[in-house]
Amino acid sequence: MRILVITPYFHPVIGGSQNYIVGLFSALRTLDPTIRVDILCYNTEKVSSVEKIAGMTVYRIPALELLRHQFALPNYWSMLSLVKKLKKQHSYDIVNAHTRFFDNSVWAPMVAKYLGAKSILTDHCAAHPSHPNAVVRTAARLADFLSVKLIFPFYDSITVVSEATKQFVLSHGVKNANVISGGVNPERFSKKFVVPKSLDFLKKTAKNMLVISFIGRLIPAKGLAHFVAAAQQLATLNPNVLFVIAGDGELFKSLQKAASHQIKIVGSLDETGVTALLAKTDILVHPSTHHEGLPLTVLEAGAAGCAVVATPTGQVRQLLGRSRGVLCEPSAVSIVIQLLPLIKNRSLTKKLGENLQAHVLATYTWPRSARKFKQLISSLS
Repeated sequence: MRILVITPYFHPVIGGSQNYIVGLFSALRTLDPTIRVDILCYNTEKVSSVEKIAGMTVYRIPALELLRHQFALPNYWSMLSLVKKLKKQHSYDIVNAHTRFFDNSVWAPMVAKYLGAKSILTDHCAAHPSHPNAVVRTAARLADFLSVKLIFPFYDSITVVSEATKQFVLSHGVKNANVISGGVNPERFSKKFVVPKSLDFLKKTAKNMLVISFIGRLIPAKGLAHFVAAAQQLATLNPNVLFVIAGDGELFKSLQKAASHQIKIVGSLDETGVTALLAKTDILVHPSTHHEGLPLTVLEAGAAGCAVVATPTGQVRQLLGRSRGVLCEPSAVSIVIQLLPLIKNRSLTKKLGENLQAHVLATYTWPRSARKFKQLISSLS
């Protein structure tokens, strides 16, 4: 069986959907080594047009990026030429497009029909697209509405990354959606790893120092302004607390102004770096208002045994329920209020991390998700 995955953004751009694709299809290929996976994406970073990543062949086509790491349009002539070339080289069984409001969701079913393959749309978002610009936000909502009403019916199957995303698309007229949730690799957090140079300061951190981290894209919708304001306030009152912000995005340069001996801005981290940071993190804060369905960062923090304080976006409310975490509002005041008891009570922090870890490792793993996806594609083909 051969699968063509179509997504606008892929590595070296790092984000939830990119990590979902790598996690799911790597686990799928481990489950069934006969499966081959190719990825068609947009070359927004102007890197190699063909590359191997995690055993998958990545084809990148030229593109015009309208919103940095948020919206791009491909060179459609290059896209058509590549699809024709791939048809001559391979026989595809499945075409899997990602995210409903990108342009690829419109033409992926036609590509699938041309290749003689079944089509699947995987949706990641449990709300309408968010953006600080009202015009962009309105246009995105219109595209969202049209995609659900006019595009979804052309797919052979719809999958979503969380129950929250499923409820969102069902409320907009989709008749059925299969939940193939994001996950973690349990063994990732038990292996030895090399701490990257950008995290060298963690080696010198005192044993009694509490580490509170943010990991994700540095964009306004992720709540960075609230986290930084809360960190600055808490740092003055608690000298034994260290705040770490890891990621890349439009806010990186402005965030560097907030750096201090208690607030570290470390930039983008690869998987090893994220694992190393989570191993040292006591509490992960995820103050997002983004339209995510199930943040993989929260799952990974749970797998690492971190306590989590997060806004109730997408599936987070259900994930952190029953004493597995703490919910907050997207405001500095709320973050401070929720963090203070955890800073003062290390036993409570540890217990929340243990509860979430047990739940994540029992419910959200890539092998489990890969088995569900394998059943779906087998039934389609």
